[in-house]
Amino acid sequence: MRPPGTQPASPEQLEGMIQNEIRLATPPRDIIQQKLVTPNAERIFYIRHAMRAGLSVEEIHNLTKIDPWFLAQLRQLVDMEYALLEFGSITRTEYEADNPKTNLQELLEALGLSKEPSLNLTVATKTAEIIHSAKSLGFSDRQIAAAWSGDDLKISEEDIRKFRIRRGLVPSYRLVDTCAAEFEAYTPYYYSTYDNQLDEVRQSDKKKIMILGAGRTGSGRVLSSITVACMPPLRCARSGTKR
Repeated sequence: MRPPGTQPASPEQLEGMIQNEIRLATPPRDIIQQKLVTPNAERIFYIRHAMRAGLSVEEIHNLTKIDPWFLAQLRQLVDMEYALLEFGSITRTEYEADNPKTNLQELLEALGLSKEPSLNLTVATKTAEIIHSAKSLGFSDRQIAAAWSGDDLKISEEDIRKFRIRRGLVPSYRLVDTCAAEFEAYTPYYYSTYDNQLDEVRQSDKKKIMILGAGRTGSGRVLSSITVACMPPLRCARSGTKR
């Protein structure tokens, strides 16, 4: 733990420090149980702490009264976090044991993350498989990179992204029918997924405009009001008229 008030040497160290503290700092069990019993804004994080501390889904359900189905989904995330940490640790340890004078490029090669195609196709294939599993559960490239970085190895978000693209691990986009198939939807929207390679994007030669909304995730009303407010001036601009 870095002493309070101590400045990290660089932003990159700060990011790694935060990730490490989040991963490693597990509160005492009695504190975890107190946080689980009473609903609060931090309870989802304490559910993760509880799972890391060894509490079962049934025990957490008894404390929180949250449906076991939802807890099982959170359990998958915790299990994947452990899988990522273990894979990176084992791969680094085995490679460093065989190559005492290893360097950064060789370690990236060992994980299959080097700029050039990995010589170790078995490791590269395993790396691709676990990245695909992690992305399917919503893990970001930055989270994966942080899990695989060690004291002497700094894997960047860009390393993971470039590896994904080389291996064809990119999202596909599925359509959400806003009219529930009752009639044709002219304003559908899409979500990205790594679980299905079938794209449902409707191709069009028409010129398009992207509107970037503001507001926290889930605040649909805020996003919708911003979008609606943008539309009249955009229509006027397209038709050449003044508003």
